[in-house]
Amino acid sequence: MRGTVSAGRGRLRAKRVIDTALILATAPLTLAAGAVTAVLVRIFMGSPVLYRQNRIGRDEQPFELLKFRSMLPETTASGAILTDGERLTAFGRLLRKSSLDEIPQLINVLRGEMSLVGPRPLLVHYLPFYTDLERRRHEVRPGITGAAQVGGRNLLGWDERLAIDAEYARHGTLRDDLGIIIRTVEGVIRSEGVVEDESTVIEDLDVHRSRPGTGSHSLRRITAGDPSAPDPLMEGGMDPAAYTVLAVIAEGTDRPIGIVGFERSPGDGVPLVQVRVDPDRAAPDAEAVSLALLLEFMRDQGGFTGAAALIPGRNSESIRVHSEMGFSITDPAAAMLRLELRP
Repeated sequence: MRGTVSAGRGRLRAKRVIDTALILATAPLTLAAGAVTAVLVRIFMGSPVLYRQNRIGRDEQPFELLKFRSMLPETTASGAILTDGERLTAFGRLLRKSSLDEIPQLINVLRGEMSLVGPRPLLVHYLPFYTDLERRRHEVRPGITGAAQVGGRNLLGWDERLAIDAEYARHGTLRDDLGIIIRTVEGVIRSEGVVEDESTVIEDLDVHRSRPGTGSHSLRRITAGDPSAPDPLMEGGMDPAAYTVLAVIAEGTDRPIGIVGFERSPGDGVPLVQVRVDPDRAAPDAEAVSLALLLEFMRDQGGFTGAAALIPGRNSESIRVHSEMGFSITDPAAAMLRLELRP
C-alpha cells in the first residue's frame, strides 16, 4: 500500500514539473493567442473579459476556475431572463469550438489548482451526487483536458464520463497523459465531439442523479461537513463518515423532510439502513416513500447484497412499512427487532 501511495505522489510531482515546463515552453504562442482573444472578447462581449466560477479540485477543495467569457449576462438591461442558448452568441460558439476560451486555465495550472491533463473540474453543487467510486476522480488535480474529453468530449453520458475519470485517477500514467494531449490537439483541429451548448445534449448532474418517487420526492446526498445537512435530523448516530446519507427532499422545496442512509462497510455484507422523517414536515406516507427511494438508490449503486434494519418492537408503524417493502423479522422475541431484506 505504501508503495502505491508513494508512486501516486511521485506521479503527481512529475506531472507538476511537466505541466510547468510545457507552459513555459509554449508561452510565446499562448500569450499571443490569449492577448488577441482577450481583445476580441472585450469588443464582442464587453466586460468582464474573464469568467470566474468555483469548481471542485483535488481532495474536493474548491478553487476559482478561469475562462474567457463566452456568454452574455443572464438578464437583459430590461430584466428579461435569457436561456443559455440565447446567451451563447456566434462569437461565443467560435470560442468554445476552438477551445480558445480555455486559455486562462493555464493560470490555474501554474497556481497548482489544475493540471494540463486530468478529470474536468465540475460544479461545487455536484459533489453530493457522485458515487463513492466516482469521488476518486478528486484524488488527482483536475485538467484542462482529460481521458473522458478525448473519449467523446461532450457527447458522453454522466455515468460514462465519471467512470472514465475514476479509472484515470486510479491508473492513469504519464504515457497516457501524452496520448491524451495528442488526441486533444487532433480533436480541436478537427472539431470532433464539440458541443457549444452542453445543456442541449446532457442535463445537469444533480438533475440526472435525482431519485424521484411518485413524482413527489427526491434524494440528495449529504457528505461529512456538508453545511446544508439537516442537523436536527442527524441525531442518533447516522454519521456521514460511516454511512452514505441522503436527504429526502419534497418536490418544489429545498428543505429536507427526513434523511435516509446505509452503512458503507457492513461487517456481515448486509448494510444497516436507517430512515428518519420529521413528523412536523412530512406527509403520512413519507417513511414508506423514503425507504423505497433509499432501496432504489442502493440498487443503482451496484453490488446490492440486501439490507437490514434495527427497529424497536414497539414501533409497529416502522415494522409495517419495512415489512411491506419485503423485510422479514429474524428474531421476533428481541426488544430491538432485526429485519432483513435479501435480493
